[in-house]
Amino acid sequence: MSLLNISFLAPLAFVGLLVLGVPLYLHMRHKPRAERYAFPAIDFLLRAEKKRKRRFHVEQWLLMLFRLLIVLFLVLIFAKPYVDEKFGASGLKVNTPMVILLDDSVSMMAAPEGERFFDRAVSQIRDLLDQRSGASPTLLLLASNPEAFSAQTSAEVSALLPQLKATTGAARLDDGYRKARELVKEKEWNQAILRIYTDGSLSAWSQVPSERDNALEVIYNAVRNKPDVANLGLAKVDQVAADAGSIEVGLVNGGSAGGQADLQLTFSDGVSLKHPFRLDGFDRAAHRFGMNQETPATITLRLPDDDFDLDNEIIYAPRGNRRLKILILDGDPSPEALHAESFFFKNALGLEESQQYGYDLDIISPAGLTPAKIEWADVLCMLNADLPQTTLLKQALAAGKGVFISQGARVDTTAWNQFFSDYGLEIWETKTLEPAMPGLIREFDHPLFSPFEQDAWASYLEGVNIGRFNLLTVGRGQAKVPIAFADGTPLLVTLDLNPGRLVVWTSSMDLDWNNFALGFGYVPFVRQMMRYLAEQDSTVAYQNYTVSEVTALGIADTLNPKHIAAPFRGLDISGPKPGIYTRTVDNRTEFVQVRLDDEELNFKSFEQIADQGDDPSQSMMEQAGFRSYVRAELAPQVQWLLFGFILVESFVAARVSRQWGRR
Repeated sequence: MSLLNISFLAPLAFVGLLVLGVPLYLHMRHKPRAERYAFPAIDFLLRAEKKRKRRFHVEQWLLMLFRLLIVLFLVLIFAKPYVDEKFGASGLKVNTPMVILLDDSVSMMAAPEGERFFDRAVSQIRDLLDQRSGASPTLLLLASNPEAFSAQTSAEVSALLPQLKATTGAARLDDGYRKARELVKEKEWNQAILRIYTDGSLSAWSQVPSERDNALEVIYNAVRNKPDVANLGLAKVDQVAADAGSIEVGLVNGGSAGGQADLQLTFSDGVSLKHPFRLDGFDRAAHRFGMNQETPATITLRLPDDDFDLDNEIIYAPRGNRRLKILILDGDPSPEALHAESFFFKNALGLEESQQYGYDLDIISPAGLTPAKIEWADVLCMLNADLPQTTLLKQALAAGKGVFISQGARVDTTAWNQFFSDYGLEIWETKTLEPAMPGLIREFDHPLFSPFEQDAWASYLEGVNIGRFNLLTVGRGQAKVPIAFADGTPLLVTLDLNPGRLVVWTSSMDLDWNNFALGFGYVPFVRQMMRYLAEQDSTVAYQNYTVSEVTALGIADTLNPKHIAAPFRGLDISGPKPGIYTRTVDNRTEFVQVRLDDEELNFKSFEQIADQGDDPSQSMMEQAGFRSYVRAELAPQVQWLLFGFILVESFVAARVSRQWGRR
């Protein structure tokens, strides 16, 4: 309800105006009625009393008026009056050029008060345009696509409002703000108003502008009425790298209050389980879950409903978790535990629990290698073997198997060079390093390192020092050197032979030539090496992308939906919807898991930064010349008026009572 330029959140409170009848009734009911007696002797005194009576009657009427105003102000307070425009007529001028910038990112789909931020913003834009002339110059820009519309007037922009949709992408206001400035200069407007409608989250900007534009009066409309938004969300679900028997679930708390909830996992075979967890405000966590021996087709992960429902469910299709069959050929016929590469290798792959982690292991001597063993295995690991079994290894590579070779004191250089010569490799000599030297990653974009971040791999090799290695030269073939010494000398060499893969570690995998086996990076290195060597002949690939990554790669049109997350089914929103898709790439079927961008799950606002006493956002807003658009509540002012009228009413009532007592 609106009255003039004032609106009311609770207009039903005006029913309380009926109480105005109470002061009127009391005033009329208790009007003094003195009996009249005629005393001729005092008739001359009546004229002297007329002036005092008139003043007494005026004070009675004032008393009634103040009591009526007190009731009226009480009703106004309960009706919660406010004005939509804190800066008076700024932005409502009929002919002033205006640019409207709307944040259409997916975070605008939060609904902490039952109404989505995006719908609220569109409604406020509609109310704003209704108060402007239909022919006034007005432009509409979307954060996700500032070039989307060519509307030039308020009437044209109003006609576009029903078409507006939020997008699943992580749209930022930066491009729209720059576009608005360019348009103002292009149209040669001396003065214009930029109205920005957003949810007020920090994620709405990549970088808040610090350069002031004198041609723009910027009014920043944060459509959320309260700074906090409750959001416990699912950030990412993926299989644990080099562990086909587990999945890792990333959880995020996008609100300031700590939250406790149950994560429900429902498998396609009907099995369901709950996992309780707690997250502090604006915190993140990762939980791992082991899967059964047979992986279900899909897993549905669900969180309880909150203010942002679009990240409460993810449908995940696990990668095939057929256990890798790994054949370890240990070159030492009678190894001691601490000097046996097979000892450390099988421990890295899970020892007796290897099946739980997706591995079937078989340890034999190199002499026991047979075609049947090759057919059984996915990966062959030749650990410090004296002879290469050249014919059988080449058969394994031709069959699409992965072959891992480590060096050691037992390696017969001449025999191995006969094998390596076909691949442009050659062993020259054994080098001893004093002091021992670290190995460095040279190619972080190598497929071997894909499951982990660059910083993780760097930390895995931290503290690893190589004391001895075989100097292996790499010809001009297809060999790559992802790990080397500081001078470029190869430490790890890989060849993608299509269909097979060959990897050579020029040092040992036990404690004889280095300390790698004692480092915490040894286990993930060995496990990822096995996955890398085993996946070269896969006909099904798997990708895990954010919505923004799908858009940047330009593959949205190639995706065929298989399972769409429940919150997005039937939702009128643009952009790729989170879920599971398939696409065909080079005659291969590729599964694509699409999820929301992490930044859109965090609802920390500028106000919450200020509340922490750190106030950089407010200073940046001021430097940019922005003024926050906030609803101006009138109730506090009315409360002070009410307090003042109560004081005046009390004074008048006391005076009337004293005069009435004299009568």
